[in-house]
Amino acid sequence: MTKQTKQMYEMYADIYKVLSNGKRLEVLNCIKDRERSVDDIAKEVGIRKANLSQHLALLRLNKLVTHRREGQKIFYKCIDPGIVEPCNVIEALRAKGII
Repeated sequence: MTKQTKQMYEMYADIYKVLSNGKRLEVLNCIKDRERSVDDIAKEVGIRKANLSQHLALLRLNKLVTHRREGQKIFYKCIDPGIVEPCNVIEALRAKGII
């Protein structure tokens, strides 16, 4: 395993800041296993497309999602389903009554 540097920890913190929004976590969970259209994501997450676009732009900027255009539609997918794994860890701790 590589030795972690202060610069790496700062980068990790920046990513955690992006992930610290509940709606963005919901979006990532929605697209962790398969590609979805913006319309489908907005419907499942329950937010307007304008708000979703802002969240997706931030996720794209931080390279946490990929996207492709097909005609008028844009499809998004999470870069790796493991990105939402911290949510599963937290849920397991909550289920055990630890947090």
